[in-house]
Parts: sequence; structure tokens; C-alpha cells
Amino acid sequence: MSVLVRAEQEEGAPDGKSIAAFQEIANALAARELMSGEYLIDLIYMEPADMRRTNLQHRGVDKTTDVLSFPACAYPGGIARDNPEAARACYDSDEGRWFLGDLIICPKRAARQAAAFGHSLNRELCYLFAHGMCHLLGYDHISKKQKAAMRAAEESALSALCITRE
Repeated sequence: MSVLVRAEQEEGAPDGKSIAAFQEIANALAARELMSGEYLIDLIYMEPADMRRTNLQHRGVDKTTDVLSFPACAYPGGIARDNPEAARACYDSDEGRWFLGDLIICPKRAARQAAAFGHSLNRELCYLFAHGMCHLLGYDHISKKQKAAMRAAEESALSALCITRE
């Protein structure tokens, strides 16, 4: 089992160190979700103004956000772990992997949040990646029960890699 994090190759794209950390988080979450096979996530770093436009266009929310997730697969009544056949329906024959979806992070927003929360930018970016990937796996945080399950998945992946709130 492995998850390939495919990042844009433009100016402002995630650096190799970030990609390596995101790769580890993705694999930790996939293992936690009992997923076997080869998977793919497309990752984009976006400027605040573009993030705001994207958020408005896709969610109807006219503000800059820190992370947006666009799952390629729907998991009826649950998460990827409960619907393995759904994840396999999104096969990318060019890559030879199942496509989980797109994940967009706003690093400038992440930097402000890291300063506000008193931890490193690396920790914030890793948290946002884990949060976004959980959405790609069907998690949500609408109800208290959903939020608790999602936070447990995020913290499990981050703590397994010793990424803490410093």
C-alpha cells in the first residue's frame, strides 16, 4: 500500500521536505484506514486571493480558507474503510493508481495560523494536509461524533510521525 502525493511544479509549490512529510502522513492514514493498493492525491498550494475565489466557486463561501479537499470518490454512508469498492472506482489508468482527489492548501493562511497557535509552520501544514486527506477519505466534522472520529484519525497520523503541537 502506498499513496503518491503529486504536487504542482510551479513557483510556490511544496518543497521536497514538505512532500516527504505529506507522503508519510498519507501512508499512515491509508494504513490506519486498512487500505491496500496504490493511491494518488494531487496537491496544490494556492495564494489567498485564489483560495478565496475557489472557496466561493465550489462552496459558496466568500472567504479565504486554509485547506480545501475535493474527493474523487463518494463513500455512501461512511468513510473509505467502510467502502473499499468506492475508492477503487476512481482508477487513474495513466498513473496506475486509484485517485483519491485534490487537496489545496493556502500556505500564507497556514503561516498566520501557526503563529496564532504558537507552533511551527511545518506542524500547521502537516495538520492541514492530514485534515484534507481525512476529507478525501470520507471523514467530516459536521456532528460532534464525526468531528471526534476525524480528529482521532488526524492525531493518530501526526503523532505516529512525532508531529506534535511543539
